[in-house]
Formats: sequence, C-alpha cells, structure tokens
Amino acid sequence: MENKDNKQPLEAQEPEVAYKKGPTVFTPTQQYLLKMFAFDSSEETLNEVKVVLSEHFRKKAEKEVDKLWKKGILSQEKLDQINEMDLHNLDN
Repeated sequence: MENKDNKQPLEAQEPEVAYKKGPTVFTPTQQYLLKMFAFDSSEETLNEVKVVLSEHFRKKAEKEVDKLWKKGILSQEKLDQINEMDLHNLDN
C-alpha cells in the first residue's frame, strides 16, 4: 500500500507525532524499551524491533476482530458498509 503524497510504502513511513510543550513523560513500556535497547542503536536492530512490535499488535488486533465476528458485532455486511464510508470526514 502506498501513500499518494509519499512514494514510500505506508509501513516504512514514520508516524506523524504531535509534540506538546513541557517535559516528556514516558510510559513504563517506553522506559523498558529505552533501557533494553540502549546498548544497540543500529538501523538493523531498529528494523527488527519494528517488525516484532508490528507483528505483536497485528496478532492482538486480529484476535479482537475475531471476537467481534464471533459475537455478531462485525460481519461482512458491516465491513462493506465501512468500506463505502469516507472515514476522513467522520464527526467526533
């Protein structure tokens, strides 16, 4: 999948981050990862970590979708409806 504005695949693009003024507060997970990878700052390790984390969260999301499907909350009909929606213009 490619982004029209950027020729890199979406998976390779860095996420946009909104920076807030003030001190940075890291979550316990972020603190752990910083300590764990402080010894190795190579690009190869970064790419490996991205793959592992992406796979972990993909599996987690897949399990949740399966639960919704089994409960009847999610169906092919509902996915088709979502596919037709303009998700960029949803009101909050």
